[in-house]
Amino acid sequence: MTEKRLIFGLIVLFALSAAYLFSVNERGLDPNTGKNWWSLSFAEPKNAASLDFVVSNHTTTADFRYTISADDQTLATGVFVVEPGNDMTHVPSIPFMPVSGRITITVSHDGRDETIYRSL
Repeated sequence: MTEKRLIFGLIVLFALSAAYLFSVNERGLDPNTGKNWWSLSFAEPKNAASLDFVVSNHTTTADFRYTISADDQTLATGVFVVEPGNDMTHVPSIPFMPVSGRITITVSHDGRDETIYRSL
């Protein structure tokens, strides 16, 4: 009888330990739980003609600013909103597109800047 109780106790202990580890793992993998980060990337990295960019927001605020420039000349500026926990593809409106050179897209959020580059 005591062997059955011991085996039953070990099985219960194993089940509780496994449940705890699974819950810790889920919280660790969730990008919104206790995290404060955001990222910037091109929507189409292989398409040199596209300046569309994606912002993934895992912070508590939603306001972003961007500046697009080419060879120290500002082509466009703007603001946009990405709700916390979401991704958004932004399609910037540029009055004219240079035919060659290096395009710089800088996005600012909460005092931090991220920059991506595209060569034409």
